Amino acid sequence: MGHFYIAADSPALTVEALRKKGYFAIGIDFASSTLRRVKHILPEADLTEGNVFSLPLKSQVADGYWSLGVIEHFIDGYTDILKEAERVIKQDGFIFLTFPYMSPLRRLKARLGLYQKIANLHIPDHLEFYQFALTENEVASMLRQNGFSVLSRKPYDGLKGLKDEVSLFTPVLSRIYNSKSLIGRIVRRALNMVLSRFSGHIVLIVAQKNS
Repeated sequence: MGHFYIAADSPALTVEALRKKGYFAIGIDFASSTLRRVKHILPEADLTEGNVFSLPLKSQVADGYWSLGVIEHFIDGYTDILKEAERVIKQDGFIFLTFPYMSPLRRLKARLGLYQKIANLHIPDHLEFYQFALTENEVASMLRQNGFSVLSRKPYDGLKGLKDEVSLFTPVLSRIYNSKSLIGRIVRRALNMVLSRFSGHIVLIVAQKNS
């Protein structure tokens, strides 16, 4: 098909899926040891070591850029990641961005004061920052500020969002979430469809680089 896509960080499955659809795709990951293991399993996948803040690519070379669960892991923010993505994406190219977000359920819990304040947390010195739950509108605004037009937003994984956020339901929802049976998969799919708008764990934003 001739289209060139980039998958940023933990990219192997995305690269493989795109390759099987006939696209030319490369995956970029900062962890050399992870890349070696993945290349052993998927030798046909085009993977290279790199950093999402400074990609080893020329400007305006990519038709699309996949960033699945990356931007939330940086305590200093993700603005520079978006700027670098904008640099390598062609005019009218696309960015596909997912991240854990403040769903209606999480916003309700925050308003009710059910989250512990960061100032009151005791975090052992040996632990490092893991991730933010970002605000959907804030990320959309940052995309616009960095040269993109937001085309669509889709929350998903509502079952996980409810399971993780409401401890009363965790035992029964965990069994459904982890079920390998056909019935379990059907129930999981149905619950995700019903719950995603309210308790989605992750949101997908699709945006297009402005001409």
